[in-house]
Amino acid sequence: MAVQDGEDVEDVFDKIKLTWRFCIKEDQRGRQQNQNDQPILKCMYVLAFSEKDREKVMDSYLPHVLNTYKPTKEGRKEMKIYNRMDNNRSWTSLALNHPSTFDTLAIEPELKKGIIDDLGRFLRRKYFYKKIGKPWKRGYLFRSLIVVEDIDCNKVVHDRSKEVNVDPMFLKVTLSGILNAMDGLWSGNGDERIIVFTTNHKERLDPALLRPGRMDMHIHLSFCTFNGFLILAFNYLDVQSHPSFEQVESLLKKVEVTPAAIAEELLKSDDADVVLGGLAEFLKQKEIETLKKKDADQNKVSL
Repeated sequence: MAVQDGEDVEDVFDKIKLTWRFCIKEDQRGRQQNQNDQPILKCMYVLAFSEKDREKVMDSYLPHVLNTYKPTKEGRKEMKIYNRMDNNRSWTSLALNHPSTFDTLAIEPELKKGIIDDLGRFLRRKYFYKKIGKPWKRGYLFRSLIVVEDIDCNKVVHDRSKEVNVDPMFLKVTLSGILNAMDGLWSGNGDERIIVFTTNHKERLDPALLRPGRMDMHIHLSFCTFNGFLILAFNYLDVQSHPSFEQVESLLKKVEVTPAAIAEELLKSDDADVVLGGLAEFLKQKEIETLKKKDADQNKVSL
């Protein structure tokens, strides 16, 4: 049940009676910073207790509350995606509940393990980074086949000095500005910075953006391999072996097909025999198209 403004919640700790009052107040400082002059409300709890119990409350009760709250907060932690509409200075958020996990990613198992191990090692080394005097951040560069956030499509990463008007709100941005943001004061403001970039064309990026300390791991996400197919087959069809696997493996060595294209074929039926037979035909057609393209390219060269 939601607590209302001014409502009291009572608690008892070691025979001490305490009262938490929920309050909603306007944040005057926040209102001054809000250009739309809309009131910004701040929610808080006010704790009341007897003066004679102050020492026990400060030394025992409040640490007890904080220690109890931390695991609860972790359990409720929610990832959100933020979006700003055109001509609107305010941001809106939505819960990001994407079903994809590392387990469902159709990439080479060794590559997947390497990424997970590197992330885990980074997350465990908070005090090590502090000891050696480095910001606790790590950058990853993914090459991908179908993405939205292609960094190579952003003009500012091609020329270190050229200014580009990207948004009237943010004036002008340069690659030098991006690098300074990654390495300068921002990088030391807070802990645990994991920065992920994606690109289809690594060769277009300025080498300054690619060096260690900015993009520490360069991860090549290739076309679908047989190992990637095995993950998809288990995820979509719940099968780990099938007579068609040998043919699919042979065809995947000859054609370039994205995991997304394979997944689309696996969705066409609930019958594994039907789906895998259809996938084999799909890959055969891709092989024919590939051979035709090679022949056409050779003819152009000879002409």
